[in-house]
Amino acid sequence: MARLPLDYNKLPIKIKNYQFLNSFYLLQAEDNSMYRLYEVSSTDYLKYQDLSRTDCIKKAIFEYQQDGKYYLLFSLKINSSEDLAKVNRMLIDLEKIFQKYSYSITLKKESLKRLGNIYKVLDDKFVYLEFRIREIETRPNKNDICWITLAKYYIILDAKMYLYDLQQDLFKLLETDKTIEYGLIFRNVLKQDYDDKFFMPLGLYYGPIAMLYCRFYLSFDNYDIDKIIEKKISKLDTFNQKYFCFMYLYIIIISLKMDIMNQNIDSYLYSVKKISNFIKKFGGYLR
Repeated sequence: MARLPLDYNKLPIKIKNYQFLNSFYLLQAEDNSMYRLYEVSSTDYLKYQDLSRTDCIKKAIFEYQQDGKYYLLFSLKINSSEDLAKVNRMLIDLEKIFQKYSYSITLKKESLKRLGNIYKVLDDKFVYLEFRIREIETRPNKNDICWITLAKYYIILDAKMYLYDLQQDLFKLLETDKTIEYGLIFRNVLKQDYDDKFFMPLGLYYGPIAMLYCRFYLSFDNYDIDKIIEKKISKLDTFNQKYFCFMYLYIIIISLKMDIMNQNIDSYLYSVKKISNFIKKFGGYLR
């Protein structure tokens, strides 16, 4: 078990148990109440101070500085509301954060270069996927997993075609020195990070509104939110509509793994199902 980065006695609670989970320490107090402890840099602490003035951002109940690091302690509550209602409220608060910290930006050649770099990563990924498919095709004895993999691969090829077309559309739009709105977006959108008001104020970056909806839909497209997202996307400008589609497919393809397929095909089937459903629902924006 990872050790706490500061002395127990510094905290305003009596700790019963704790564990490290990715980017924070989950603490259980003696009264069984739950807390999160984050260790952040001075830069992230300044961001937190700015964000904490926003109504939708959760505030730390305790702050401590030690050896150039800042420690933020957040209380947690058990939310008994229904999942779908909670997800809907999360989207409303995500939009509030985005708008409060939004600004206009003119995308120029630098954006074209970044988009080109993204597609270079995609090219490499598709080369890898094709290599794995060829490897399966040439096996003298194919099991059920092999045949299922080959049968579903056309969905990956459809995504490749749409990604190429979307990239060309975005290049053309960016060549017009298009001005769009940028705002704050959470890199990971997780229900367990949402506690009454909003997420813990960490893991944010600036991007277009399309990216907000993209990350949200990636996290919750297994809920009944299709109509909500479709309505949101329909009101966006062409750039954001294309960008939403491009980044959704891009993130799924980049995260697709085939090297462990012989042991577990679930991840592959889950990814191709997401791609297939997305193409059916948002096909109008892909062309």
